[in-house]
Amino acid sequence: MAAVATAATSAPNPTAATGPGTAGPEANGRGLGPLRVTYRSDRQPGRTPLGPASNLACSSCNPPLLFTPGAYVMGGQSATPGSATLTPVFWAPPGYSFDPGYKALVEQYLSDLAAEGSTTSNVFSVADEYYQQIGTGPTAPIVYRVSAGAEVDTADAFPVSGTVNGCQPSSGYSACVADPSLQAEIVHLLAVDHLPGDDAHLYLVLFPPGVETCSAYGAAPTDSCSTNTYCAYHGGAGTVAAPDLYANLPYPNLNGCSDPFDGPQAPNGNSFADAAVSLISHEANEAITDWDGAWVDAAGYEDGDECNFVYGSPLGVTSATRDAYAAGTSYNQVINGHRYWTQDEFSNTAFSRGIGDITAPAKQTVTVAGCLQRTGPSRGEFLLVDDNTPGTNQVSNYRVNPDGTTTLIGTYPTGHPGLVASWLAGRRADAAATTDRLYALNLGDQTVSVFSVNPSTGVLNLLQTTPPLSATAIAVNPAGTVLYTGGAANEGSADRLSSYALNADGTVSPTASASVATAVDSLAVSPDGTEIASAYPGTGAYPPAVSAWAAGTLGQLTAQSSVAAPCPTDVRFASASALFSAACENGAVSSFSLSGGQLLLTGSTPASALPSSTQTLALGPNGYVYFDTSSGIRGATTAGPATGPAAFALGPAATYSGGSVSSITVSPDGSDLMVTSFGSTHVDVFSVGPLVAGAGHTLTLLQQIPVPNGLVTVTAYSPV
Repeated sequence: MAAVATAATSAPNPTAATGPGTAGPEANGRGLGPLRVTYRSDRQPGRTPLGPASNLACSSCNPPLLFTPGAYVMGGQSATPGSATLTPVFWAPPGYSFDPGYKALVEQYLSDLAAEGSTTSNVFSVADEYYQQIGTGPTAPIVYRVSAGAEVDTADAFPVSGTVNGCQPSSGYSACVADPSLQAEIVHLLAVDHLPGDDAHLYLVLFPPGVETCSAYGAAPTDSCSTNTYCAYHGGAGTVAAPDLYANLPYPNLNGCSDPFDGPQAPNGNSFADAAVSLISHEANEAITDWDGAWVDAAGYEDGDECNFVYGSPLGVTSATRDAYAAGTSYNQVINGHRYWTQDEFSNTAFSRGIGDITAPAKQTVTVAGCLQRTGPSRGEFLLVDDNTPGTNQVSNYRVNPDGTTTLIGTYPTGHPGLVASWLAGRRADAAATTDRLYALNLGDQTVSVFSVNPSTGVLNLLQTTPPLSATAIAVNPAGTVLYTGGAANEGSADRLSSYALNADGTVSPTASASVATAVDSLAVSPDGTEIASAYPGTGAYPPAVSAWAAGTLGQLTAQSSVAAPCPTDVRFASASALFSAACENGAVSSFSLSGGQLLLTGSTPASALPSSTQTLALGPNGYVYFDTSSGIRGATTAGPATGPAAFALGPAATYSGGSVSSITVSPDGSDLMVTSFGSTHVDVFSVGPLVAGAGHTLTLLQQIPVPNGLVTVTAYSPV
């Protein structure tokens, strides 16, 4: 059960979370109904709790979680342990409605959870250490396997308030739904819509604004209600064999059901929907581990309760426009490419080791042992490194471990000479499976080597090396179907921008008439694949400029516009309508808007603050820009990638002594920065600290990854 943290009407008082409004222990799962009252006493013998938790929002918690023999986890009867279909049920009779953005974000979140099943990159992976054991049978571990059920919309009338079937709403609410009425509605919907009520299905009943829910046919404050006791809970309306599992999710009260320490966070720009996502995460994880009473602590609290309102350090902030209720846009989850702010879940293993997250980054420094955001890297489990030796290129692949260290998987030769100038990992959807591709440009003969990347092991397999393509820069569209190449005559290739079809078997073939005359030093593709940006520093026949090109689905190229820029050496898209470039003459980084094919310079870092050339840049997931200068690696906050900034706020410089920077790579979750230089034999890994308003991120050298076989020029993350 997610409990109300405080009844404050303004900024919540963190200490209030230790009072009566904290999470309550759960009910006996086999009794079904709402799981939120006194838990049964048949504890597993011989297990002694290690001590009370340090979570201010669950001061009565008594971890670790204890297993009850014979109890099921979700999916343990009808499917496999951990199998959970999460179905949103939006209950809104005439006169009530949901904000379309609220429903859309809930549905997106559930789809994202389903897309990332069996990974260790989000909070649902924490439950994988738990299990069930029925009788003398073997232990069967939970495996993160979430499916998104089709949305259910019901306009059935709410019970009439004050009658035998209706509770009395509190002031400010127009309806009240008691738990018996909610259970009756669940049973009714499952019957009329022919929906399964087994232990692998959980129905998330979401209520619109103005609706209070209570545990019984009474009223607050004499009964437990969503206005005085809980934010959400889960339960069952049937039997153990057919439990009809549900979660009660009232429209969130931001004063008690969002982050009580740092204030409501809205990484998607909708404070209420973002808060609902965290409540769904809490209740779904508890239902997976404890719908039948399998895993609770000695005081009856569940995995979600142990980490109630514990979020840990943010991975970053998004550029979403805050609504009037949000205190920030922090996120701590990257799930299927989308960003969320959800509470942690509890790990017995982490608890036994004293490992955990802090309660709230801005105002609390309490570490809550056992609370984790995930069990593995947030995204990008494999780090690909150009590991070239004299005469031939090699690619080394490293596994990124949960503690940030790396383990070498293997080294794979391209069989072609010259530095790997640029590469990228692109996902291609084939008929049978999704395969990751690595495209490595060999500068010595200007060929491209195409590798497949095994998403489970990270092992590379060379599929093809193309004939010479007369290119010194490459880029791949997001769909993984088109390869773009660019070159410049002064760099030993042709002044051309061309496109090639990427086939399912890894081969590359030219597209029809998709080649235009221009000089290219750097290439980028917009996130939607419809625009190409090129940069050229003007050292040959063409002037220095950043240019935009329309890209057709088959790789067709149409010139749109160019903007003169001082020696642009690198270009990156922040969104379909905004991009950034680095300048070699004055070290400035510039931003551009792109609308209707027209580029417009919108801002630049102050040249006086960057007295050296800037060769390369990278964008974090929140639009933060990183680039190299003579004083080290720096970053700059922006006004938002959707429009491009009018000005930049520079962050502090991180000392870098590796020489001339050849590449900067940001981890997909924005938590780490990889920096390489020409001639170096290692990769420098910087951790990215929290964003400080007006001061940017602090970069701290975390480790140096030695490269055993040669020199490093570039790094990339595999998107698996």
